This record gives sequence, C-alpha cells and structure tokens, in this order.
Amino acid sequence: MDEKILLKYQRRIDDFLSSVSDNLVYRDYIPLTVEAAITPEPVPFADRLNLDYHPVHERESWGYDWASAWFHVTAEVPEEFAGKELCLRFHVGGEALVFDENGVPVYGLTGYSVFDELYCKERMVIGSGFKAHDKVEYYIECAANGLFGCPLPRPHDVTTPVATCGVGSRLLKHMRLCIFDRDTWGMLLDMRILNGILKSCGLKDYRGKRMLKILTDAMDLFNYDCSNAPKVRAMLKEKAFSAPAEYSALTAWSVGHGHLDVGWLWPVRESIRKAARTFSSQIVLMEKYPEYVFGASQAVLYEMIKENYPALYEKVRHYVQSGRWEVQGGMYVEADCNLTSGESLVRQFLHGKNFFRDEFGVEVKNLWLPDVFGYSANLPQIIRKSGCDYFLTQKLSWNEFNTFPHNTFNWVGVDGTSVLSHFPPENNYNAFGSSEQRIAAANRFAEAGVMDAFMSLYGIGDGGGGASEDFVENNLRQKNLEGCPKVVFGRADEFFEHIKDLSSELPSWHGELYFELHRGTMTSQARVKRGNRKCEQSLSALEFLYSALPVKEYPAAELDKIWKNVLLNQFHDILPGSSIHMVYETAEKDHARILQRSEELARAAAGKLFEASEKGAVLVNTLSCDVCEAVELPESWGTAQVCDAEGKMVASQLEDGKVVTLLPLPGNSFNNITQAPGKAVPVAPLNDLVLENKLIRYEFNNSGQLISAFDKERNCEIMQAPGNVLSLYHDRPLNNEAWDIEVYYQHDKAGEWHGKLQSGFTGPVRSSLKFVYNNGQSAMEQQIFLRPGSKRLDFCTRIDWQENRMMLRTSFPVNVAASEAVYDIQYAYLKRPVADNTIYDRARFECCGQRYADISDSLGGVALMNDCKYGYRIKDNVMDLALLRSPRHPDARADIGEHFFTYSFMPHSADHVGSGVIDEAAALNRQPCCFDGFQTGAAQPLCRQIAGKGISLEITKKAERADSWIVRVVETAGKHSSGTLFWRDDNISIHETDLIEWADLGSVELNGKQQQITLKPFEIKTYMVSYGSKDK
Repeated sequence: MDEKILLKYQRRIDDFLSSVSDNLVYRDYIPLTVEAAITPEPVPFADRLNLDYHPVHERESWGYDWASAWFHVTAEVPEEFAGKELCLRFHVGGEALVFDENGVPVYGLTGYSVFDELYCKERMVIGSGFKAHDKVEYYIECAANGLFGCPLPRPHDVTTPVATCGVGSRLLKHMRLCIFDRDTWGMLLDMRILNGILKSCGLKDYRGKRMLKILTDAMDLFNYDCSNAPKVRAMLKEKAFSAPAEYSALTAWSVGHGHLDVGWLWPVRESIRKAARTFSSQIVLMEKYPEYVFGASQAVLYEMIKENYPALYEKVRHYVQSGRWEVQGGMYVEADCNLTSGESLVRQFLHGKNFFRDEFGVEVKNLWLPDVFGYSANLPQIIRKSGCDYFLTQKLSWNEFNTFPHNTFNWVGVDGTSVLSHFPPENNYNAFGSSEQRIAAANRFAEAGVMDAFMSLYGIGDGGGGASEDFVENNLRQKNLEGCPKVVFGRADEFFEHIKDLSSELPSWHGELYFELHRGTMTSQARVKRGNRKCEQSLSALEFLYSALPVKEYPAAELDKIWKNVLLNQFHDILPGSSIHMVYETAEKDHARILQRSEELARAAAGKLFEASEKGAVLVNTLSCDVCEAVELPESWGTAQVCDAEGKMVASQLEDGKVVTLLPLPGNSFNNITQAPGKAVPVAPLNDLVLENKLIRYEFNNSGQLISAFDKERNCEIMQAPGNVLSLYHDRPLNNEAWDIEVYYQHDKAGEWHGKLQSGFTGPVRSSLKFVYNNGQSAMEQQIFLRPGSKRLDFCTRIDWQENRMMLRTSFPVNVAASEAVYDIQYAYLKRPVADNTIYDRARFECCGQRYADISDSLGGVALMNDCKYGYRIKDNVMDLALLRSPRHPDARADIGEHFFTYSFMPHSADHVGSGVIDEAAALNRQPCCFDGFQTGAAQPLCRQIAGKGISLEITKKAERADSWIVRVVETAGKHSSGTLFWRDDNISIHETDLIEWADLGSVELNGKQQQITLKPFEIKTYMVSYGSKDK
C-alpha cells in the first residue's frame, strides 16, 4: 500500500487515541451534587464545616487566582450503577485533594500537564461494592491553580510588561459519578503501547507496518462499541503482547517519580498541599499494584507532610519500611549547585541525611538532582564525604549547543574524587512509561555496550503528581514485549548497586558539569541572591562566636531552624531567580528576618563572652585569614578617636558624623579597641579624579570609568581600555526570560551609563569618589573606596533599578595575557579557558564564580570580586560581571526597586593564590563584627589561629548529635599544603569525621595545644573536638 495512504491510517489511530478515547471510558454518569466554600488561604479539614457553602455546577468558573476552597460532593447511587465499578470524574480547572471522613488525604487530582497531554488525573476509582441508593460523600480541598500555578501570558510584544495571571483556569469541567469501563480503558492502553512501537519503528520498518495492521484491525473490531473491547484486547494479546522481548533487549529500570519544586510557579505554601496530593496518590497505587515502586527526594517535603498530615505520613513510613517507597537524595532540598556556597552544600546533606536516618532509619546513598542548572566541579568530593556514592541528574540533556556524551560515567571532581553518575537516557524525569519514550531511550543509551540496563523515571513532575494508574499499566505491558526494552519495577539504589561493579569500564568526565542553558539564573532576582550570601556569611560568623562559649550556651535548636530556612530558599528555582513574585516576597522576608535574628544572637553571644566596657568595643575577625578592613563604628561611639589593646592610636576618620577605623586583625581573633581623647580626623575633600596609595594609582574620567590603574609595585599600566564601563543590553531571550541569556546578547547593546562626580574625600582610613547616575528610569550612586596598603578598589553601589527587559554589566579590559581564568567555586577554584577555540568554549559565554574571578599571567594579574554577584564573562582579556537583569516572566516585577552590592577590582603580583586574592575576597564578603560596650576579658576563640599557607579554617560549630565541636578546614591553593591549628585548650580529644559527622575516621594526635594538619589539593577535612572533663 502506498505510504501516503498508510499515513492516513496512522492518523486515524492517533486521532482516536488522543481525542475520542476518554469519553468512552466514562460514558455512563450522573452529575454530582456539589457545594463549595471559597477562601483566600487554605483552611484545615477540621475547620471546613465552619465555612459558608454555595452550590456550584459544571461549566461554571469559581474562585480567583491562588484561592482555596472546600468542595462538598454527594451523590445517590442509581440502580443501574449498583455493583458496577464506580469512579469520581472530578476536574475543577485546578488541583484537588480528596479526604476521607477522618481528614486523611486519600488521592490527588490534577487536570493537566505540559509534559503529557494525556495526563489528566481526574479519575478516582471508589470501588464496586455500592448498592442502589447508597450515598457517596466526599470533602475535596481544591486549589485555584493548576499543576503549574496560574497562567502567566507571554505577549509577543516584548516591550509590554507581562499581564497578571488569570486566564484559562478554575473552570468546573467535570463533576460526575461514573461507571468506570475498565475493559475499554485497558484496550486504549494496549493500543497506545503498540502505537508507540509503530511511531518508533516508522512505516518503512517491517515492525511498524505490522503494528499498523494490528491497530487497524483493532479499530475495525472495536467499531466504537465498548462491548467489543474485551474481544479487541484478546486479539491484541494474541497478535502482539504474546511476543517476548528480544534476548539482547536492554532493561528499563522503572522508578516511579514525582519531582516537586518546593517553590516555582506557586508559593512554598502550595508545595505543602502538592506534596500531599502526590504522596497520597502514590500510596493508592502501591495498595493496588504490589510491584510498584515509588521514590521521592527532599527532606523538607517529608517534614511538611509530617507536620501537616500526620496520618498520611505514617502511611509513607509504612511503605518506606516495606522497601517499596524509596527515600532519595541526600539533600534537604534539591538545591542549586552554582550559587550555593560550599558550606551550604554541606548543610544540605547534613540536614537531609540526618532527617532521613532519624525518621526512617535509612541512609540515603545518592544525590538526586534531576532538574538543577549545572553542577560544581567540587560537588563529587562533597557528595562522597557526605556518605553518598552515586549521583543522578538529566538536566544536561537540555544543553543548547553540545550533546553531553555519556549516560553513565565516573564524574571526577576538581580534587580527584570520583562519583558514579547516571543520566537517564529518556532525557526526562517526567516520563510516562510509554513505549515510544523507552525505545528512544534504549537507542540513545551511550553505554549500551557495557551495561544491560538504564534508569527510567516515570511520573508527572515539577508540580508534583507522580505516576498515574495509566503509567503503571504502561510498564506492566512492556515487561517482556517484542520491540521494547524489558521493564523491571525497581529502586534507584538497587540500580546503582546493579551497575557499580562496572565503573572501571565506564568513561570519566573531569571537572564541572556546565549546563549550556539558563545562564541568566546567575543574575535574576538579585535581592534574593544577596540575601542568601549575607545569610550564609552571617551564620558562619555566628557559629564562630558561639563556639567560643560553653557548649550548653549554643542555640542549637534555633540555629537548626534558621539554617533550614536558608536551605529551603536555596531550592533550584528559588535562589536562581526563576519563580513567581509570591515566592520572592516570602524569600526576601525570610532573609531579612534571619539577618536580624543573627544580629540579635550575635549580640547575646557577645554579652556572654565579653566584659562590659563603657568606652570599649570588640572587633571580631571570624575568618581564619588576617584582615585589615575599614570598620564603621556605631553611633554610640560618638566622634572619639580609636586606640588598640596596647593603647596605641589607630587610624580613624569621621565620615558623615560616624567614626570609621582601620586596623589589622589576626585570623580568628577577638580584638579590643577603646575610645581615646579627642576627635577622629575629619575627611578632607578630594578635588581630582585620582585614588592613590603607595601601591597603586587609579584615575577616573568624569563619567566614573576607570581610565588608568598604574601598579607601582610592578611599574606597569593594568588597563588596556577604560574599565568600570557600565553597559546596558537589551535582554530578550528567545525562551524562558528569567532563565536565559542569549549567546548574541552583546550585539544588542542599548548603550552605556555615564555618571557624574558628586563628591570625593580622603583620609587615613580610606579615600573615596562618589558618582551619581541618572539613566532613563533608573538612578544609581556608586561610592568607590581605596584603603592604604591595599590595591583592592571597592565599588559600593546603590541603585534604584526600573528597567524593562534590560541587563546591566560592568567590564574591565586589562593588560593580562592568559589562556585561562580562575573562578571561585565551592571550597575550591576552577580554571576555564578565556579563548573561544571550541564550541564547548563558546557555549561557556557566561560562567559562575562565587566570590571572585581572576586572570593572571607570569608577572601578575587582576581579580574581579563581588559580595553577591555570580555571572562572569571573561573572554580574552576583558573581565565582565553581570549586575542586574529585568525579566518579566514568570515574575512581572522581577528585580524592580532598590539594590545594594559591591564589586571590587584588584591588580596583584604573582598568581591569585600567592597574592592574597582568596583572602581579600573572603574579607569583602565577611566584614569584622563590632560589639560596642565590651572588652574581651579572658575570652578566646575555640581555635585561635591557623599557621600555614593554603589552608582555611572555614567553620567552627557545635556537633549535631554530640556535646562536641566541629571544625572544618579546607585546602584553598590547589596543592599539597600543611599547617598548624592552635587550640585554646589542651584537655581535648580530636577525631576526624565526615561532612555529616557520622563517621569516626580516626583520632588526631596533639602536641600540647597544637595540631599538625596536611591536606591534599582542595581537600576538605572535618574534625570533632571533645573535652575530656569540664566543657570549656
């Protein structure tokens, strides 16, 4: 038969399966009697009867965006329904959760998924034991949002702000009691599996032609008469489903999955109910299908269920203990792995793995991140030292330019640590168990020559949901079917155990897993990025203070709660900036509250550590490196001069009525200053455009651009062209506004911002120039500081950002000839090429750096530092940093308003390690703490000092499960380093442990109060410190 005619027959089958089929399954029905009570926020089950209800009917709309409602659903079973299998068909244009009479969630209903047009969970089977005139009654909690929140139109006119959400949801489509025609439903599933084989093979393949003939015969036999469905199924079993899979067929290791974004196109509060909908539905499937296995990650979701739905939580516990519910992923949330700090990644594992062990007695051995936008080159070390052996993702299948070459491989981190990793070849973590997806996965599985199985994650996700009954049935039909991979229901941990012995035969990938998409998430929602950075730094400083006190004074419970709040907001759609406005309203408030509480707790710690002093203050350097930073003293200091602990005068100056002082502070130290007679030196006006000290001379033009940076030590000019060029670009990505920056963005330059000098001053502590900018709708002030004895030039910036779909960047062309740039990453640094020699290089046109990026040659280099920015472009010799964006989707008000940030430019001799770049970047991000009204007295830090280059003491904190202290050190130079830790006390014992504080890796020898340490390149070591007698 001619191929064009065959295509017509194929279209007939497609049309039947996509548009006709569902109504056949539910053809016999009666309308439900429904009344609804609508509220702006969720109301607990126990309070539902106190609400005002009103009748509602099909085809009506209800509520408003983000509203909630209780629907009271009743029906009387007709005589013709008696003894038949019945179901609710309930589709309210939103999401729904059915409760039993005891208030326990029993099933989630959702009307639509962008991933699968056939995913319509509007059916809840209620049984076949009903008699005529029996009453059916349910309370159903409904949300006036869909699986993906509320609609957010994206107009074609990119100059127009996105409208508020509100179109197309909340329509009461179906509210019916139906006879469920299981035979017709089963026939349709059979046909879909075979149609998937047909589509995979195509009409040029013999198997495709056979499938077309079988499916055509099935439609002819069915003839739109549901009574024929059993005969059709029998025919399909004989002609198709009786043929087993080929001997050489791969196996799809099928794991039920329901990826749930903790916050994205819905607020975090909605994720609580999404988790309940997902979890309750999967329990129903487990009760019905003994082979079905489901897995879910993220400890925070389990915490939500435990707190809000305790009876449902007990059901989850039961199935975890049975082995059919798999707890996945060691992290507290599926966190972003570019922007999150090294210590935050550690805490993700610490809180995630502890929760799962405490609640379920389970040690999770994998990191589960299917949807994160790139993976740090030091993540393998953190994974392995957190007790995990395996890693799963699939996000790199979205790469924009280069196809990632492996599905299963050994990922080797920057320190040499290796972790066995798997990317499911379906290129999807929201699969639905179709034959078409499975066949495609088997064909693209890169390691098929070595391995006999790949993992398949099936179940609707992002908005939660998980597998439907249809998806489980799809798997059952493919367990042993000709033309398809074999299917086994299994756990992810069993899969990794199955393949671990093959690791020596697998390829390796060294370094970061760079994601060639979503580069804009390094910049979007800048206030939340700043809040996260400040919280990370503040909490580490706070822990340092409390570790100097007796362990009984440590506010462990409160810090645990605070840390979890920080970790939650590091979720991979919150911190990257790709969520709706409601999410950021909450996150910004969270960060503000955390920072305020951290200040209060720090002040309380100072009150316990130090002695009162009317005219004194204590400056605390919580970093292990020496610092010499300008410190603004509180107003209570008045205008007095400053003396150090030895009574010597310290550099100080008056700025706007406040005293600013400058003195060197040793690492990990408490330092006294006192008020001295006389006034601090008032700053003097600076009448030119030059900031200069004995090391360097900076010259600016009238617009605020840096036209010269003459390094006096090296006797050379650093600038190749003007620096601090503030460029504005049209920022209109082809897709995914908040997520993406396009490769051609430099061609869309809208102009440059030019400032005007407002003021300048000089003094013994620092000199400054202040420029103001008024450009279009936005206004900016930039105060530039230079301290004596330092080359670091700080650009302290306040901006009222009012742009629409624009991106602001600063650039510094420098006289440095280098083939690579160095970027700060979590507890390490990473080198990346600066030339676009390959398509891989060109794809990395925007790269993540944490606190700094540096470019150096044999004579020296330049570092570009920041206190809350991440998006760098370093190509050839131009250092460029993204400052702000203004996308309009999914948050129409993204980044509008006031921002504060600092970036710093620092030329140096030698490389970035030998010139102090790492220490300067650390000091920029964590300023010394000042406690007015105190003197140190006898107070000393737990670990007073670290001697030895290339080693940083990062963390001192209380142990999670012991009255001991935890100290974490990191090798920062990328080489073998050794040094000495100087402890405050000698009646201590020290054991090395892992990052999650579970393992005892052996005792450490002490020489009095000294501990010798040796670290490999970028090695992280953690010590548990215990007192033999009375706690200090």
